[in-house]
Amino acid sequence: MRRLKILLSVFIAILTSLALFQAAPAKAQESNTVCIWDYNGDGYAPTSDLCSHGYDYSGITGTKSVTISEATKITSITFEVWYTSCDWSGGGGWSFYLNNVLIGTTADPDPFGDCSCNPAASKWPLRVTLADSALLNSLWQFGISNELKVVPSSTGFYACYHGATINYETKLHPFINPTYQAVDVGVLASFDASDSWSEEGTITRYDWNFGDGTTGSGITVSHAYSKQGKYTVTLTIEDTTCKIARTTATVAVTGPPQVMCVPAIRLAPRNLEWKPGDTQGCGQICRAAT
Repeated sequence: MRRLKILLSVFIAILTSLALFQAAPAKAQESNTVCIWDYNGDGYAPTSDLCSHGYDYSGITGTKSVTISEATKITSITFEVWYTSCDWSGGGGWSFYLNNVLIGTTADPDPFGDCSCNPAASKWPLRVTLADSALLNSLWQFGISNELKVVPSSTGFYACYHGATINYETKLHPFINPTYQAVDVGVLASFDASDSWSEEGTITRYDWNFGDGTTGSGITVSHAYSKQGKYTVTLTIEDTTCKIARTTATVAVTGPPQVMCVPAIRLAPRNLEWKPGDTQGCGQICRAAT
């Protein structure tokens, strides 16, 4: 009897541990990068030579409205500025705002730059991480739109891009399997979102954007592409608490698939003669003999 009580106690302890583990899942860290201001309007920072992207005086104040419906806590915001310095006075810098409240400033790291587009001559991009979580969460408006702003203190900067990456915790977790795949033109690419989960509710919607102008829905989907290229597939999920979250995967489309066609050399009652460069249909190459 005593042995039975011991086994029962161990069993109850195991069940209790499992319940505690399920009640406190690990908090996922996610991020969302947005373009605040872009000279060319394409939403992308340059990767090498600023001149190849385009630039202009950045007396312009960059603003961007962003909503992250699945966020439950903002952990940090990293601002990024691509520029070359033309402020020969040795002053200047940037101020960063969240919902019109100043959350950080930085000085120009290259105050006496030569106003050159040469990356070696200018210390860019400038990145500033603001990690006062208490301040950020007191200002962030969860579930609705928030405004990020980058304000230069001088018009003596050439710049082309202001951006920001918002790092946050979430309880809604979208997953795509696989995150990368390569297929030929016309061959189905398959996507599985069954690993997605919500800590607070049940997922009610799985929407897909295949990156080529077509969409789909469901936990698992397949899609065939008609053209070669690299496509970004976006999964959007929503749960019963009305939180929405997104994630992406990449598909590289190559091809098209090879099709073997054999040219006809002789067909009764007429003689057919194949000549180089003659094509018909999918590659059956022939022409009537003269």
